[in-house]
Amino acid sequence: MSPESSTSLDEVLRASTDVLTQAGVSSPRHDAEALASYALGAERSAVRTWLALGVSINAEQVSQIQALVERRASREPLQHITGSTGFARIDLLVGPGVFVPRPESELLVERALVEVQSIVAAGQEPVVVDLCSGSGAIGLAVAHECSTAQLHSVELDDDAFLW
Repeated sequence: MSPESSTSLDEVLRASTDVLTQAGVSSPRHDAEALASYALGAERSAVRTWLALGVSINAEQVSQIQALVERRASREPLQHITGSTGFARIDLLVGPGVFVPRPESELLVERALVEVQSIVAAGQEPVVVDLCSGSGAIGLAVAHECSTAQLHSVELDDDAFLW
């Protein structure tokens, strides 16, 4: 992709997808769209609408997307590039120093919520302790679903604690 005065968004996304495919990224089109939406400050649904409308973007926007695609092609996690990820029913800030929460961790949240709800049903206040919490994903997801839970998150690593 070479930045010109105006380039179709479709062209940029196709080229970005090719770069990510060649780099072995497992979801190249999804990641290309996510990076474009991040660079353009829009939801992915808006990017898809713009694609259908044949929208063009300027050279600066093309360069921003290219830089993000290169970071992703070098295997930097998509969520670290965009700075956030969805987990359970919350949005989390993530970046270097914390693991990106995995879908399997949502199963742990579901199991914890069963226990928390049984404690609430027994008329008690649940206490949730999230050790080595990283981004706080598990504890925050449980607390989001049960506002009466007393949450204690513990993180020793300075880099992770920032998140």
